[in-house]
Amino acid sequence: MTVGVLCAIIGKGVVQKDWRGTMKKPVAFCFGCIAAAAAFAGGYIICKKNKESEYKELGVRLAKFEDYFAVSNKWLKNRNMGINILDYFVQHNYESIAIYGMGELGKRLYEELKNQGKKVAFVLDKCAKGVDPTLNVCKMDKELPDVDVIVVTPTFDYAAIEKQLAGISNAKILSIKDVVMGQ
Repeated sequence: MTVGVLCAIIGKGVVQKDWRGTMKKPVAFCFGCIAAAAAFAGGYIICKKNKESEYKELGVRLAKFEDYFAVSNKWLKNRNMGINILDYFVQHNYESIAIYGMGELGKRLYEELKNQGKKVAFVLDKCAKGVDPTLNVCKMDKELPDVDVIVVTPTFDYAAIEKQLAGISNAKILSIKDVVMGQ
């Protein structure tokens, strides 16, 4: 009886019994079982690949935030020792400064420079939300105003951004990581 019910479920009613209670179409039952197993295995493989992709993405995000933490931690240590970020720019004779990326690190860099009396020439950001309205926000689709240095704050994608900026500016391009760790 259990096999008959199973057959009816898996084989979607294709399996029938004759007057003696024996199955008329055992092949249909086998195909039904094979189809169910294949569907289960296929679903398992797809789920496993999705999980692997998800884990890889989480690993990338974790590395990004670990890098941001390291930069923020060093920056705070420097401030606690009386070393401010403007010192780096003064030591390297960078008068005019621009910032690429107005995420959290970009905003903190801007605030610190502003609080120390240093004007930021312009900022570059694909989606400049919550940025000081007095700032000159430039786009990457044209040649940029002349500055001594552009500080890139998204450390995770620095190489690609540096390459892109080098094509439209003659300024020295630095990572915020280089600035903070170099003090």
